[in-house]
Amino acid sequence: MLRNCTAERYAVNKARMVRLAEYSRDCLQALRADAGIEYEGRAGGTLQVFRTQQQLDGAANDIAVLKAANVAYQLLMPADLARVEPALAATSHKLTGGLRLPGDEAGDCQLFTTLLAEQLGVTFRYNTVIDSPVVEGGRVIGARHGSKLVHADAFVVVLVGLRHLSRELD
Repeated sequence: MLRNCTAERYAVNKARMVRLAEYSRDCLQALRADAGIEYEGRAGGTLQVFRTQQQLDGAANDIAVLKAANVAYQLLMPADLARVEPALAATSHKLTGGLRLPGDEAGDCQLFTTLLAEQLGVTFRYNTVIDSPVVEGGRVIGARHGSKLVHADAFVVVLVGLRHLSRELD
């Protein structure tokens, strides 16, 4: 870990993260368009604010990486912050500036993944007591829930406080 604590390694790793973030956003946009899922998404960009001149000066390293990756950005002075984020109007005098990434998006990840999984046929059963897994040939093929047997292609089991159930899977 300490080997990555140099300016050179920071630049390399930051560049990788930026490329991954851009790729991830593009994939999410395509998936969202295909799936038609509404998940409280917002495409207004993100804003990082700086309280000190040192923080603002430090943004130069990030800006160099953004430029190299052709990522759109805006370096904002205190007077510009309220225009981008009106909630900062009363406090912009306490800030030295900000870095805005207009291409960034945000949304409810849990809602998105739940709706996508349901769209693909997943059934979520929360707060369901499983009496025992049904194992054949070393593979879980079902679960006993009272007198019912639930079959599925795959199971995700969260065994909070129920380690005894996992013994049958060993």
